[in-house]
Amino acid sequence: MSSTSPTTVMSGIFAILVGLGAAYGVRVNMTPPPVQEPKPAPVVEKADLPKVNMGTIVMASRNISPYETLTAENLRIISIPEEELKNIREKATSKEDLPIQNINAALNRVAKTEIIAGNWLTEECLYEFGKVPTLEDKLQPDELAMSIPVDQMNSVAGFVHPNALINISWLPKEKIHPDFAEDIAISIYKNVRVLATSSDMHEFNPGEPRKIENITIAVDQQMANILNVLQKKGTFSIMLASASKEASLEKDCKEHETIFKILGLEAPEETIEGTAQTDAWEGTHKKTNKFNSNEVLESINATRVVNNLQPLKKLPKKSADPNTVNAE
Repeated sequence: MSSTSPTTVMSGIFAILVGLGAAYGVRVNMTPPPVQEPKPAPVVEKADLPKVNMGTIVMASRNISPYETLTAENLRIISIPEEELKNIREKATSKEDLPIQNINAALNRVAKTEIIAGNWLTEECLYEFGKVPTLEDKLQPDELAMSIPVDQMNSVAGFVHPNALINISWLPKEKIHPDFAEDIAISIYKNVRVLATSSDMHEFNPGEPRKIENITIAVDQQMANILNVLQKKGTFSIMLASASKEASLEKDCKEHETIFKILGLEAPEETIEGTAQTDAWEGTHKKTNKFNSNEVLESINATRVVNNLQPLKKLPKKSADPNTVNAE
């Protein structure tokens, strides 16, 4: 029987120890680390903050035009500290300059002036409850109110409304001048402000046309004269203009306007008979009175002066007919 040497025994023990060490290392690496409990957050004592009293004011949520009705869509309520509200009150110069704090005090009222978005409302910028602006309120010192005839077809299908800006074109009813075609439309004025229409703007459903027979616009004296002359010779066509444009009105006022001045045309010469005659009875005898060209022209001019028209001036004879006279 052979004996095992001490060296062999020691080598076996060493190998076993190495294997056990390796197995322990693998086990340690495959075992997840223990979950650590989160540390509780430190308790911080909250300081006692002073209580701020708040107030409310009514502001414009968008730009509001003059004479526009106030609704929930163009208003909003904001909260501000009472201290700031107190400072606003102290700076107010009058009771009407104080901000309105209750929205019910503003709803359904009419703006007297333009209110910019973000500005608060005051009594000074609003009409009283139930009061609406008159035409006189809407007129500037140099403006007049004038109505012109329109209909649904030539008034943007009836969607023209107060405060709108419009462009006005004119269409003649018939041929009025050799240099002027019949089928033509001429732009007369741009960005004219509408004051009112013959149809109440609140009495229709959105998207439905209204029947409009006339519109009232803001004009100066020259515009009134021109439009009065044009409406006798044709019809008006109305187009809506951009609300961002400002109306530009003529300031020069002329006493008389003629259709040819308005259109920039030279008036055609007027030809009248150079002689005339009338029959008058003296008792039982008939007498014929004859008048020369100067007498005829004098008679015509007398009638024109009575009708506030300029008298005609005699021009050199151009007609081949000796019994006619040219005048302007």
